[in-house]
Amino acid sequence: MNLLSLPVELLVNILSCLDVTDLFVCRRVCHYCLSIVQSTPLQYRILLARAGLIHGHTTPELSAEDRITALEAYARGWKESRFAEYRDPQASRVPPKFKTLKFSGGVIPIVTGSELRLVCAGSPGRQVPMRIWSFSLKGIHLELQYGVADLSQSIFALFGYRLVVAGKSLECRLLSLDNSVVKVKSEALVPVINIPIVSQLFPSHRTENAAIHYDLLAWTWLDEYHYLRIYNWRTGQAVWHSNIVTRTRCPSLSSERLYWSCQFITGKTSTYFGSTHPHPSTHPTT
Repeated sequence: MNLLSLPVELLVNILSCLDVTDLFVCRRVCHYCLSIVQSTPLQYRILLARAGLIHGHTTPELSAEDRITALEAYARGWKESRFAEYRDPQASRVPPKFKTLKFSGGVIPIVTGSELRLVCAGSPGRQVPMRIWSFSLKGIHLELQYGVADLSQSIFALFGYRLVVAGKSLECRLLSLDNSVVKVKSEALVPVINIPIVSQLFPSHRTENAAIHYDLLAWTWLDEYHYLRIYNWRTGQAVWHSNIVTRTRCPSLSSERLYWSCQFITGKTSTYFGSTHPHPSTHPTT
């Protein structure tokens, strides 16, 4: 049976199961395939991929033409966007001193005095409101350095440097983002993870990067060397560890892989990956 002899509606449903790269291949087969790929439903998928998006408008009543119009308006909004200063209506006329921490995961950690404010920017075009959480830092004697969030699990990891009489350490606090309240993550058996400092003479100890994916927390920090460690944040147990003599950048976790890049003294940058199932490989490859 010739596949092209099927009804157009059935061909569109079949082709909609393909990846966008496969759709580009299909439209080169013949003029008829080109016309099918250029149909409105498949064209919407292509435009969605070009915009770097996964899901379109969630309203089921919208037609494919309306979805394309909304997508074009969304892309046009980014091109024509204008940035303005954010002013908190509850703040005083003279704003307190604030510090924005390094972060990843879409939640911006801002320290204002003894308060940590977590801001997740909204999107009026997609009717997504801004979300703000507040957390008191009183009694937490940390030099805050980094924050990483995974909103799909309502988790925020706060990293800092602690100097106590017994010795120096780096600390990770696992927090839960419920509504507008920040509290200790109840699913974490060890809500505070400490890493003792190895070299007491090294002048700068800091968390450099972090990433969260499902139960895994990747943490890179600078001590005597650059270190990379992966925890199961639910149990608090370290499942993999490595010290790297080069600068480690941007750890990223996926369902099957851990990715990170290393910058060498010569200026060369290499990307490595290791398996995260069941445990990351101790022999990553370039």
